[in-house]
Amino acid sequence: MLTREGFKVLSATDGADALDVVAGANASIQLLVTDVVMPNMRGPELSRRLTREHPGLPTLFLSGNPKEALSDDRGLVPGTHFLAKPFRAAALVEAVRSTLSAA
Repeated sequence: MLTREGFKVLSATDGADALDVVAGANASIQLLVTDVVMPNMRGPELSRRLTREHPGLPTLFLSGNPKEALSDDRGLVPGTHFLAKPFRAAALVEAVRSTLSAA
């Protein structure tokens, strides 16, 4: 969906793979788009780890759970953006653009 709109996308199978992908990227990462619940590492932990390495990196979380249910002890990173599943391609593109603009 995002590549069709002209975004360069780096894909990963889970949080641990995402850390490796970002470490090996030959370009600066401008946005993290991640699911909240993933195998091996939850999205908030991935975001925290990447923002330590890349201060100011904005995050767009995706989840089938309401945002309110995810903002307790599991903790979404403050200042992040959220898009509820299911969503249409246009909503994802708009959320990505909005998150980038806010950064």
